[in-house]
Amino acid sequence: MANRNEIYIWDSQYKALPKDYQQAVEMAEKYATASDEPSDRLKRFAKEMAKYADAHQDELEENVFDFLDSIIYAVNEQTTIALVLDLPDDDWEQALQLTVEYATSRGLIVVAPELILAFMPHGKILPPEQKQVWQALCAGEHEDDEYVEDDTPNTVEVPQVEDKNLPKTLKQYHKWANNVFDMELSVFGFKRIEKPEWIGENGTDSVFMREVEIGQQYIEFSYVGRNPYFGQNIYFRMVSNLGEEIYRLFPFSQSEVFTVFGTALNNIYDFTNCKVYKTSMSDVKREVKIIKANIISIFDGATTLKELDELMNGNTNPTFKRTHDKHYAPHRLIVARLADNPQFEQLAIELRTFARDAGNNNKPMREQWDNFVKYLREDINPQTYRQKMAELKRQEQQAEAIRINALQAQFNPQTPEELMNLASQWHDPKTHLIWQRCCIGQQWRNGEVIGNSQKLSWKEVLKLLEELKHTGWRLPSLDELKTLRFTKRIGYITKNGFDYFELTQTNFYQWIVRLDEPLIVGVTNVDNPTIYDAPRVQDIKNDPNLKGYVRLVKSVS
Repeated sequence: MANRNEIYIWDSQYKALPKDYQQAVEMAEKYATASDEPSDRLKRFAKEMAKYADAHQDELEENVFDFLDSIIYAVNEQTTIALVLDLPDDDWEQALQLTVEYATSRGLIVVAPELILAFMPHGKILPPEQKQVWQALCAGEHEDDEYVEDDTPNTVEVPQVEDKNLPKTLKQYHKWANNVFDMELSVFGFKRIEKPEWIGENGTDSVFMREVEIGQQYIEFSYVGRNPYFGQNIYFRMVSNLGEEIYRLFPFSQSEVFTVFGTALNNIYDFTNCKVYKTSMSDVKREVKIIKANIISIFDGATTLKELDELMNGNTNPTFKRTHDKHYAPHRLIVARLADNPQFEQLAIELRTFARDAGNNNKPMREQWDNFVKYLREDINPQTYRQKMAELKRQEQQAEAIRINALQAQFNPQTPEELMNLASQWHDPKTHLIWQRCCIGQQWRNGEVIGNSQKLSWKEVLKLLEELKHTGWRLPSLDELKTLRFTKRIGYITKNGFDYFELTQTNFYQWIVRLDEPLIVGVTNVDNPTIYDAPRVQDIKNDPNLKGYVRLVKSVS
């Protein structure tokens, strides 16, 4: 499966070996910030990994080669006791196996917190009960599938591919599977799109989307495996602005878009008795039938507000509903109220019981649930909600027109094109910088971001910058990007009319230039940053095929 696992590596001679897994994690986190030079063992390990990558370049997947080859650069820049590495999105299993094998044989400790595994120099694995998990991962065992064929004919007949033309590498499978799923999912109205920026760098390779009356439905694929056993992890979600302002009014866990529901396919479909086939067209078509029966059927039953309420709060799909009991409790109650569900009061009581297990929503549900329910009960009238939101939208458009007029008076655009561009710009009076509100590929329309951002290679970025060289637009520096915060005025309904609050966007992931060096950086610009909010940097030197989003900036002239 695709992942973005972080691993920690340090020399076992530095301190005593950890006694248990918990101590290993604590040591890893401590040594990741404790200043010191890398040990000689760590330096030798890095050189050996680079030599191994060079000697086996033709055998290794591209992602694994890049990872192993980059370790020596990471060690050269290391200033802490523990080396912290990001495993590649794909083929991370092979990368981790090679790293553990070489590191532990040279007296180094490796900790992989996301996998709940710590590897000691003498071959011991912590915690001991995870040893079988590690052995299974290394063995890569595959058994026969017991899947029962579905004779339903509602899929596209894709021409059979000769075995000799089947993909041999994960990169080839990515392209091949995209074409197959493109054809198969188009039957149901889904189109493959550029991965939206808000999905983030979570290992998602391909995204398919369709529009429905109340929002957008997404199916996301992460391609995994190695020849001849390739496959995909699948996540699906529904995004909507229906009730979004209600959710954001309260201190619930926030993201850039309002995901009404979302879960992985393996949370609703039991793969326990399914074995893995070798990659073939029939194998992919079996996967399509599973998607149709378990994802498309859910999406087809969630195209209107009433259908969405029945799905999330009724009894049409108990398994799906159980996966949305906890974190999604506020979402379910918002949908119930807007759909005028007669069981609203009972649901408010039932859903409150999930406050202890609601993840990031634990605290706000415990502290704000009563206020949340009261607001829905007293301020939201299901019969007039849509009419009032339409009126609120008109008022927001008027406010946007006033903003543009103010910018026009300040910057005096000379052409209609300059005026249109001005509408999609944001002036930061603190830094005297003008930012594009949208990434390349998106548009700013009536105060909203429309479309999907595009990832560009460095070569494509250079071409774009050449075209704009006389306009003042450029890539930001890291220091400039770390100052960026977009604020947006959000309106909401009250008993007496409308009110507003400000929503701030703080996460950005894009191309920058640092000391004339192109980098892709992810930043989280919050008031009290932690170690987890530190900038995440990807270097074109380590991966010449890097692609990233582009948002340009210029100084006020």
